[in-house]
Amino acid sequence: MSSVISQFAHLFNTHRILTIKQLQEHVGRSRRTLFRDMSQLVSLSSYTHAGKYHTLESIAQFNSDGLWFYEGVGFSQHGTLKLTLIHKICGSPAGYTHEELSRLLRIRVHDSLRVLVQSEKIQRRSLLEGVYVYLSHDDQILQQQFNQRMSLQEVNLDHLPSIDTRIEILAETVRYYLKNEVDAERLMPGLRLRGILVTCEEIETVLAVYEIKKNTLGNCSINKKND
Repeated sequence: MSSVISQFAHLFNTHRILTIKQLQEHVGRSRRTLFRDMSQLVSLSSYTHAGKYHTLESIAQFNSDGLWFYEGVGFSQHGTLKLTLIHKICGSPAGYTHEELSRLLRIRVHDSLRVLVQSEKIQRRSLLEGVYVYLSHDDQILQQQFNQRMSLQEVNLDHLPSIDTRIEILAETVRYYLKNEVDAERLMPGLRLRGILVTCEEIETVLAVYEIKKNTLGNCSINKKND
């Protein structure tokens, strides 16, 4: 590894994220030379702040959604904002609304969604008055997503927990499902052993949202408060 590349690696390990201007101040090289040198590293550009920030792939600590946030700057395993939107929308079982995507990505995405719809990378369908759901460009997948989204409208989402908690509930469901029928009362002990404090209603909602077959949950008699 050249001395310049070693210097870059040291700078990123120290500061985590840097702009090209900040790199220039540290190493005193032109933008063109910097980009040429950066091509020798496995680097990432932020999908927020117009791609202004850079980091190394080895530094980013992506969450289960393939996103990493550092000091308000967002990076994605899928690259740019538009590529990330396409990946999330087309891979989703029920598509996404603008509000859901903005909350997930922590950035306004209206203009990018409009461009992606116009270029036929994704499609959208009216969900409610003034509310659209964004779906796959593939008509067959789109119909499956839209049917799933409409079925979700019938589920009471007031008790839907965070995505991380949903993952824990689904993981516990997989562990239990091989041997038993699934219901909230049976899943609760394993979740609490791992420090996941959820209510009966939250588990019921997750099972309903993901259409997991289960026994009648109305008979659940556990304490419905987080203790």
